[in-house]
Amino acid sequence: ITCLAFKGTKYDSLVPLYSPNTHSIVVYDKDFKKLLSLERRLPSMTTLAVVVEDRVLSVSELRKAAELPSLPLMRGTLLHSLTMQQQQLTRQLSAHQVELTGALQRYSSGPAEETQTS
Repeated sequence: ITCLAFKGTKYDSLVPLYSPNTHSIVVYDKDFKKLLSLERRLPSMTTLAVVVEDRVLSVSELRKAAELPSLPLMRGTLLHSLTMQQQQLTRQLSAHQVELTGALQRYSSGPAEETQTS
């Protein structure tokens, strides 16, 4: 029945994985570590593939995804990196601006002081 249901859909590539002894497990939680621990607790169960957000992942891809940090942590790290780059650029631009302003002030006041002293 599952093979007939998947024919002609975006899950058509999963049809070869289904045999009479194949079971499907639906998990709405995206914590892949729980699914991998379920596989360890049930030695008779072998994970062949996982569908996550309309993508078919192999078991090795699932293990790699389980090792990744959480999405909020990854977003925070990215935000920190972008903020640090922005602050560094602002400091560099400000330093050059201050240096240029000081040089122009010294240049403009330099000849006037020399004429007054001579």
